[in-house]
Amino acid sequence: SVKDGLPDNMIYAALEDEQGNIWISTNRGIVRLNPADRSIRLFDVRDGLLNMEYNVSAFFRGRNGQLFFGGNNGLDVVYPDRLTGNPIPPPVALTGFRLFNKPVKPGPDGPLRKTIDHADAIQLRYDQRVFSFEFAALDFTAPEKNRYAYLLEGFDETWIDAGNQRMATYTNLDPGAYIFRVKAANNSGLWNEQGASIRVTIQPPFWMSWWFRLIVLGIIGGLVYLFYRMRLERALAVERTRTRIARDLHDDLSANLSSITYFIEAIRGDSKKKMSDQAQKFLNLISESAMESQEKIQDIIWAINTGNDSWEQLLVKMRRYASDMLDSRGMDYTLEIPGQITAPPLSMEQRRNFWLIYKEVITNITRHAQARHAHISLTVAGKSIRLTIQDDGIGFDPQLASQRNGLKNIKTRIKEMGGDYEVNAAPGEGTRWRIGLKYG
Repeated sequence: SVKDGLPDNMIYAALEDEQGNIWISTNRGIVRLNPADRSIRLFDVRDGLLNMEYNVSAFFRGRNGQLFFGGNNGLDVVYPDRLTGNPIPPPVALTGFRLFNKPVKPGPDGPLRKTIDHADAIQLRYDQRVFSFEFAALDFTAPEKNRYAYLLEGFDETWIDAGNQRMATYTNLDPGAYIFRVKAANNSGLWNEQGASIRVTIQPPFWMSWWFRLIVLGIIGGLVYLFYRMRLERALAVERTRTRIARDLHDDLSANLSSITYFIEAIRGDSKKKMSDQAQKFLNLISESAMESQEKIQDIIWAINTGNDSWEQLLVKMRRYASDMLDSRGMDYTLEIPGQITAPPLSMEQRRNFWLIYKEVITNITRHAQARHAHISLTVAGKSIRLTIQDDGIGFDPQLASQRNGLKNIKTRIKEMGGDYEVNAAPGEGTRWRIGLKYG
């Protein structure tokens, strides 16, 4: 068919000559097909034929090997053994180069340094992406019957049959390196497979060049490093502030409260017999308030101290506090708090709230529950931390106790911490707290 090189898809006759070639009559002349190499040569009126269009059943092979084909203008006779053909492959040359359909002359500042037939490379900018090559087969036996095929390596996957057209145009190619190749066949269908070639390089825009990308990566890396340094400096500043506040609270406020407690005890010992009951009561209240304030300040100091940010420090403090409080009341208890867990550290505020919730619940057991046994456990399941505290004390009615400050404080801190809780309590049936905190 046409895609295989025939001039037309309408075939009227096919005759075989003594050399094994197939002669085919069509609506565009007579074709000789060599089955061995599938080469095709077209004959038409320029080769001496009378016809360009032939008729059905109008064909015959003579006794001497001549071939007869009948057409609209008479009878054509072909003598295959007398056709020697053109045995020399045609030289191929590049004859012109165009940018945006305008001829390009060679020059030191242009894409061509030499004339196109002597140049071996072309350099184009990224915006010079519409260009054309002109070429010619230097065979003048029947130049109108010369045929061409071209290929741009790096873009075309197969050779493009250009027929007798002597120009190839490309548009909007990506930046990169290419090789343009062209080959030609003479009037006998003999191809010069080597043909002619030239390298084509399309330079990328500056924003696609390696040095620009390196600069951008450097800038991005610098910004990332600057952001990291800012975050690090901010974290260090916060840590220094927390350390300073903890030191000031310990050295100044806590020391002052200790002094107040000491002075109260001195006054109480010096004037015990002379002091009225009312004054003694006030001194007791002042002493209790000072001790309570000092205890709260110690909790704040512990919470903001950066050395206590790990779970290990918190778990040690939880075990020690529970043991001290429950042992002081002579209670039986089980303590299931591990030495370390794999959860990420809590923030300062979360850690403070978690500790104060724990402390409040343990304090309630020792002061109000009248319990004989307590069970305390801390577990990690998935992305959740669960704290369970249970006692067999007198319990309470959660509805009636909703206004108590201790219970209100626990609920408020759980909410601030982003956790959840469940409290099971009833008069005479003990109390069980389940407090959960998600992470990750």
